[in-house]
Order: sequence, then C-alpha cells, then structure tokens
Amino acid sequence: MRQRDLMKAVHVHVYVTLLVAGLSGSPRAALAEEAAAAEGQASVLSLEEALATAKQHNPDLAAMQARVDGARTAIRKAWSYYLPQVSLGGSWTMNSTEASLAFPNFEAGFSFTPDGSMVPNELMDMEIQKKHQLGARLEVQQPIFVAPLIPMIAQAGDGVKLAELGAETATREILFGTFQAYLFAAGLKEAINLGEEQVALIQKHARSAEAALAVDMASELQVLRAKIEVGKAEQELARTRAAYDAARGGLATLLARKDIDFEVERPTLFEGDDPEVAGELEALLERSRELRPELESTRIAQDMGARGKQAVWAKFLPTIGAGWTYTHANVQGFSGENGTWALMAYASIPLYDGGLRYAELKEADAKIREAEAQARSMRLRVRREVRQARLDIQSARANLAKAQEQVVLARANWEAVEKAFAVGASSAIELSDASTALRGAELMRISEEINLALAQVSLRKAVGLSLIPR
Repeated sequence: MRQRDLMKAVHVHVYVTLLVAGLSGSPRAALAEEAAAAEGQASVLSLEEALATAKQHNPDLAAMQARVDGARTAIRKAWSYYLPQVSLGGSWTMNSTEASLAFPNFEAGFSFTPDGSMVPNELMDMEIQKKHQLGARLEVQQPIFVAPLIPMIAQAGDGVKLAELGAETATREILFGTFQAYLFAAGLKEAINLGEEQVALIQKHARSAEAALAVDMASELQVLRAKIEVGKAEQELARTRAAYDAARGGLATLLARKDIDFEVERPTLFEGDDPEVAGELEALLERSRELRPELESTRIAQDMGARGKQAVWAKFLPTIGAGWTYTHANVQGFSGENGTWALMAYASIPLYDGGLRYAELKEADAKIREAEAQARSMRLRVRREVRQARLDIQSARANLAKAQEQVVLARANWEAVEKAFAVGASSAIELSDASTALRGAELMRISEEINLALAQVSLRKAVGLSLIPR
C-alpha cells in the first residue's frame, strides 16, 4: 500500500504542476476555447517527438548548455596565466620647467690646462627634461614556473566535465518530466473517450425512460433521476476535458510551445519485463555506478578537492619568470638615445603570509571530506532509488492485475443490470450505479497502467539507462 500511495502522490503532484503551468498567464476557459478551435485540425504528437522537442527547445536545457560553454572558458583562463603577458603604455607629462645639462662631447676630445687639469674641448647642451615630456613603454612578462597553476589547469578541466555531467543530469530530469506530463495527458485523453461513451449511454437510457413514461411504464421520478445523471456525466466530462487542456498546456511549457494545437496518444512502451533492467538488485546497482552521471560527478568533485589541496601546497614553492621592457621618450637623457630596452629574470619565494597557506590547507581538507560525504550520500540515494523503483514495479503490476479484474466484474455487472433494465426488472438508479462503477473501474485500470509505465521508466532512470528502450 505504501508504494501505491507513493505513486498516487506523485500522480497528484504531476497533475498540480501541469495545472499551474498550463493555467498561469491564461484562464482555463481560454485553453478550452483554444482546444475547441483546434479540434479536428490538431495533429498527434508522439512521445518520441515530444522528448526530442523538449531536448532541443526546453529553455532550462539551453541555460545548462550555456553554463557548459562558460565552464569551457575556464580552461582558457587558466592557461592564460602561463602565456606571455604583453602590455603597452604611454604617458604625457607637463613639467614646471625645462632642464638641461652641459655635458662633454667626447668625440671632440679633451685638453690640458697649464695647471694640468683636463677639460673638454666642446660642451653639449643635453636636455634631460622637457616642458612637455612624452613616453611609451612596451613590456613582456613570461612566467616560467608557477607551481599553483598546474593543479589549477587540471581543476578547470574537471570543472568542464562537472558542468557537462550536470547538463546531462538536467536533461534526464527534463525528459523524465516530459514523459510524465505526456503520459498523464494521454491518460486524460482516454478518460475523455470513456466519459463520452458514458454520456452517450446515459442519454440513451434517459430517452428510454422518457419513452417508458409515455406508455406509463416508468415514473416521472425515474425520468428526473435519469436527467440528473445525464447532467452529472456531462459535468464530469467537461471537467475531464478542462484537465486535459491544462495537461497539454503543461506539456507545451516543457516543449517551449506557445500553443496546445496537438493531441497525444498513449504509447506502448513495454511488452512484459524490460530485459535491460530484469537483473538482480546488485547487478543493477553495479550498472548504475557506471552509468549514473550523478555518481561520476561526485568522483570528479573528489578529484577537484584533492587538486585544490595540491594547489595550496604549490604556494610554498618559488615562482620564476622573465621579462623584457622597451621604453621610448622624446628626451634622450644620459644614454643619448630616445629608446632603451632591458631584459630581466626574477624569482620569488613566499616566506611568511600570516598563516594564510596553512588556513587554506585546513579549508582544502574540509572540502575533501565534504566531497567524500556527498559521494557516500549519492551512492546511498542511487541504491534507494533503484530498490524503490523495483518495488514500485511489483506494486504497480499487482494493482494493475486487480484493476483489470475489477473491470471484468464491473462490466459483467453492468451487462446484467442493463438486461434487467430492458425487461423492467431493475431501476434506472441501479443502471446508473452500474454504469458509474464500470467507468470508475476503467479509469482505475488506465491509472494503474500509467503507474506501471512510470515505474518502469523510473527504474531505467535510476539505473542510468535511456528512458525509452532503443
């Protein structure tokens, strides 16, 4: 009973979700009018088409793909720190005064004075500061050894894998939601067909009661009761049609469609046992460990935690690099040239950073423990999902068998009451009750068939297989 109640709770949850999604922004009457306008023109949307459309057009999946594209740029960003860094700058300076310096012209030579001093034969007026001074600087820096960048690059690659697995998980969830919505709408479509048959049948009996009243073989009370039953059946049919429109509206939201100009049909997915998930529990769990993207995500998260700690340890190592600088100015200065260049090499090693690296090591250890705990939790969750899905299948099959038995009994009861009614041996109330019981049994059979299909697909999803057998 617990599994049956759980499946019914899921069924109700899906219905409420579809109702909210289908009616948000437009009233139910508008959906009904739209469906009525499209009647006779709407094409049948198959389950395969619905899943393909959701995979291609669902905005949530588009957002996940954008996240994957963003994660891929992290690899380029990580490598950028190891590539040459080139910068170009310029400056303009207005000084308060100009400055120059008398400087010997070495090419003109030197002379000796009578007292033996050496003096230059010619002095040059060397300008060392202009009123308006211009300069330009080209600088190239090349890291040679930066230890933290090595695990950082690996982490960026893991981040891409993690984003891709997240997108795969989201895709499976969206497709499973689409499958639920489609199957729910298909069940409502069959309920509409049953409702239309019941309305036609009750109207027939109402006409028979009126005919019997005309020849004094029925009372006015019987005719009145028959008309009341017709009204109740028509009202129930209207509610079912409105629910079907709401279900199509919810499905259209998942498919990113603006209209509900389509019909659905209940697909035949499984004939008997699904051979891909017919093994023992441990065999299915072993397959799930290989196929479930969530489990692979936890393994990658553990790797990223370990690399994060490696990156912290790498901060204790020296950093080595080289640089080249070219400077150009409109003042020659002491070199006698407007442009000069310089080549340098540098190395640095952190000696004390206030204990930051040791704090980061403790933080990295905490993240590793967190990733390990999440991995254990995910393994337990997958195990529970696989076990529960198997139990749900067993429960759904048992419930379906009982529902089919009830349909046979309810139909036999209705046929017997109808024959008795035809010869006046039963009342219209008894016939109405038999008809209602038959319709209730048929609806329960449809509900249990949908529950079984959902349970079978849930098991495939829990193992990590495609939702629909290929």
